[in-house]
Amino acid sequence: MTKQKVTILLRLSPQCLQAVASKKTAFEIWTELSTVFRVQGPSQIYADFKQATSHRVRLNDPAPDLLEIACALVVSRQPLSSYLPLSKR
Repeated sequence: MTKQKVTILLRLSPQCLQAVASKKTAFEIWTELSTVFRVQGPSQIYADFKQATSHRVRLNDPAPDLLEIACALVVSRQPLSSYLPLSKR
């Protein structure tokens, strides 16, 4: 394993590690992460901000609402719940 690959992997959450587990090189991991988490520019940032702040979060059970907001902000079409372990879906 290369130093670059190890450096990237050490900084990832367990959910992100699952998403890039099949990647062989640091470049493939970086490409996957940049595809999933890329932001296209100021207008996209503002649109994401508007979308996130337009949601209402229930005080008694905020987890589903926060997951919905997070899924809406992911640039890829794959929801964040697909990165969660099966026991937490």
